[in-house]
Amino acid sequence: MISENFLDDRFSIFTDAAIEASGRGAFVRAEPFLHEIDRAFLVTRGMREIMNITRANLIRETVYCAGSNAGLEPPLNRASIEALLGLGVAVSEMFEESLEDTAAWVERQADSAGETGAKRSDG
Repeated sequence: MISENFLDDRFSIFTDAAIEASGRGAFVRAEPFLHEIDRAFLVTRGMREIMNITRANLIRETVYCAGSNAGLEPPLNRASIEALLGLGVAVSEMFEESLEDTAAWVERQADSAGETGAKRSDG
């Protein structure tokens, strides 16, 4: 039986070693992180709009089908909603890959910082 509590897990893409190395000041180049934060902002803003459109369309569809549609535009068709949701999935996957690339860069930096630290303590 698995005793791990998934509600307590951070599900971080970074290893503990990489996080610890960053805490020791091993990373001085913040540019990749700024790009990721900017990308995260854009992705989440776009996903929010997709969810708002989808939610509003569900409400519109319910009202429209109930016959209370005086002056109400018909809801978007299912193909349009499916395309919007597919766009959201594609953008999320691309962003996930970008984060994985950044995490790999962090790991390389942490490994390099560890090697440098080991050399300094040996010398």
